[in-house]
Amino acid sequence: MKTIGELVVEFMKANDWKVQRMADEVSKHNGDKPVLRQNIEGLIAKGNRKPHFIAALAKAMAERS
Repeated sequence: MKTIGELVVEFMKANDWKVQRMADEVSKHNGDKPVLRQNIEGLIAKGNRKPHFIAALAKAMAERS
């Protein structure tokens, strides 16, 4: 089973997105709490985590799929 970080990396490659673009897209779905580039980088580096922005991450990925 892939980690959340691995799924994010695959998604970013498939859509030709950089980390900053991913953070910007997730932020659009996270209410008034911005998701920073560092948040996405941390998720990728640590792999299997449950970030505070997981719902926004799912929405951003579903919207693009």
